Amino acid sequence: MRNPRCQFTWLVTTLLACVSLPGCGGSRVSGKPVLTANDLPNAVTVLVDFSASFAPLTANDAFTLRSVLTAVVKSATQDWPGPTQVLFRRIGTSSIMNQPICNTIVHQPSLTGGGNDTEVFRKGLNVCVELVLAASASSIGHDEYTDISGAIEASAQATQNNSAAKVLIVLSDFLEQQAPKAKRASLHLNGERVVLIHRPGLDDKSIEAHMDRLEKWRKALRAAGAKSVAVIPEQWATSGIVEQVLDNASQGTIGLVMLDPNLIGSIQPAELRRRRIEQVAEAVAERAAEWPKPVTMLWYVFPSAPTTLSWMPPFEYAPMLVEKEGEINNAEQLKRVTRETAIGALSFCRLSSTRADLRVLLRLLHPPDVIGKRETRLFLVSSFDAPIGEPARDSWAMKQEIVLMMYSPVASDGADPNGLFSRLAHWKQRLTTLGAARVCAFEFLSFTSNELKSCGTKGGAL
Repeated sequence: MRNPRCQFTWLVTTLLACVSLPGCGGSRVSGKPVLTANDLPNAVTVLVDFSASFAPLTANDAFTLRSVLTAVVKSATQDWPGPTQVLFRRIGTSSIMNQPICNTIVHQPSLTGGGNDTEVFRKGLNVCVELVLAASASSIGHDEYTDISGAIEASAQATQNNSAAKVLIVLSDFLEQQAPKAKRASLHLNGERVVLIHRPGLDDKSIEAHMDRLEKWRKALRAAGAKSVAVIPEQWATSGIVEQVLDNASQGTIGLVMLDPNLIGSIQPAELRRRRIEQVAEAVAERAAEWPKPVTMLWYVFPSAPTTLSWMPPFEYAPMLVEKEGEINNAEQLKRVTRETAIGALSFCRLSSTRADLRVLLRLLHPPDVIGKRETRLFLVSSFDAPIGEPARDSWAMKQEIVLMMYSPVASDGADPNGLFSRLAHWKQRLTTLGAARVCAFEFLSFTSNELKSCGTKGGAL
């Protein structure tokens, strides 16, 4: 008589062998194996604008592509079932005629869950991103016209039948300019999750027109069959933000510090200006360490021209018990990085005769697809001498944000101090009407970290 333990071992061995044979186990229809979602690859296509109005790619564009790379690697290896394939394509004069920038890069998860396949996947994507940057830097790599529709349709057609999940990521100014006599491709999407990462291009005249154009693209892509369309300004394109968009999740806190260069530049001498901005950075970092994690922070300087945008690379803070190299692991590192970022932002603070439109900038930098369900803290450093206007709620609205207005007077306020306080009152009222949970105002040159703590919801701390 066979030993029961031997019988069990034989049974398990037989079943494992059966699973590995074609047609043995799994789903079947009429005696034929059926592919499941875990068998089909997830298809990720990254479209990069090579037109003359957008290229060559900038240092911020490079940061964005590397953030996309990191997000795709994490989603493919930790969140998505089955294999994932990634292809980079270029947007140009006739996008359908452009060859892929590099070969398709595939991540095939191993049964043992080893890390080597992940590193091979990451290295392959790294090589491709560097090829993209090198091609864009070449003076012969820029196209005169911009066929965005052709690139999107070519990508949709290539993945319509053989993919589990389909993701389309586009980096562009989204200003489509067809070549003379060229027809625009009709769009037929098939449930793609689309991520539009944008910045104004060389031909843009205003941020408002740029944002209106993005809204038209969002509506057109949804009407063409996209499952979802997320619009992310390049200023917010960190790996964490992109990953949460890819996985349809949002958590943590957004921190946005916006600096008026005319206010900052008016502080003399330079040493006082630097010391004050360091104090602001220390106060912000102290509060950020206590916000819900992960924390994503951006320091942004009002532009001196309508579409000349200046910002320091955003950073993310998500402390862990086991520290990771190259990441912000604790409150002390957060304080150091915040201080370095603030000092870097000072280099963009130049006096200008142009008065920035803070209302338009908030529409750009306060996007619903980035905010999601995150808590938000806005630090507005300004004289608030530009009108806030009456923006439509569907294009710019608050979601229970806490707003800190750090103000300083302009020269004309010396003759009429009522002007400053009237402006502050109007801004506070308008921000509250738009949905801010609380709006607090502090004098920029005198406020302290302790005062910031008092600006919270329902009497709570910031």
